[in-house]
Amino acid sequence: MDPEQWASIVQGYGMEPGEMPLAEEWLGHCMENRYYAQAFVLEGPYEQYGQGLFVVCSTAQATRQNWVNVRQDELHERILEPEYFHYDVWFYPGVVALNWRDCTHGGILVGRFEDLLDRMCMQKKIHAWRQEYAPRAGEYHNENLQRLLVAVGINGFVKITAGLSMQQFRCLDVYTRIQTGIAPLPDYEAWDIVGMDTWPARDRRVPEQHEWWYYPSRLGYGQRSIVAEWHLSQPSALRILCDRYAVNQREVLQELFMQCEKDPIGLYQTLRAMTLSPSMDPSDVRMELLKQSLLTTSVFRAIPRAIEDKKHEQIGRVCRASGL
Repeated sequence: MDPEQWASIVQGYGMEPGEMPLAEEWLGHCMENRYYAQAFVLEGPYEQYGQGLFVVCSTAQATRQNWVNVRQDELHERILEPEYFHYDVWFYPGVVALNWRDCTHGGILVGRFEDLLDRMCMQKKIHAWRQEYAPRAGEYHNENLQRLLVAVGINGFVKITAGLSMQQFRCLDVYTRIQTGIAPLPDYEAWDIVGMDTWPARDRRVPEQHEWWYYPSRLGYGQRSIVAEWHLSQPSALRILCDRYAVNQREVLQELFMQCEKDPIGLYQTLRAMTLSPSMDPSDVRMELLKQSLLTTSVFRAIPRAIEDKKHEQIGRVCRASGL
């Protein structure tokens, strides 16, 4: 990356020219730590505390279990221990959904999500819920959990995905969507940035992905396609996509364009997933064919220009710096 590109990124971060090494260090940190933290946010009563908010957050153990499940899914084996069993549950008495400020303090650690689900199911006399609502092979975005929550009387929840942000220095990207019952997933989710409470930017500490709820304020940044998240977080889905492309190239390309043409960043992230997914062999001919097709299409070549508006100006810089 040339000095002019770095200067542009530093300016977008609201930093001084002499702080370029800090910006370079942060972008390197983002590239090396691309994993996401995830959470479910549910309303409901808990013991003597009455109505409140459950914040169900991913953990290191859940991440390890997820990789075991990915391998099982690729082998078409049944998954009996979903990764969200190992999520930690916090309860906030009297707090309603989307009130993030009051989630920064005063929570009660309930325990593991599996134990909370077990109590909820026992109250509804659903005794074999682990078998009845186990994930199905190739299932999309924990669809089984949606069905289970509806069965215990929770007809909607907030899904959170958080990762390190390239758009702002030492901040987190937080993606939020509301899921209602067993309705199909929405095409897009809201995009906020957290961590900008401290100025100057150089004084911010380096955040971790699971700390998305520690910050009292948010900067609205627009929205993004959830298609890219699926490809990034589920390597088996990416492998299936490449297998399908080897059989019917036109159909797969048309599908990707229909999903991403209104959100070119989604298509960009899909390509990034092909080069970063740990379960994909870089020499895989199917993946290389699909990647080259995306690179040579007018839709993909237009990405830097399409996102060069004010809202996504910083992403445009990062794309150009990546040689796209």
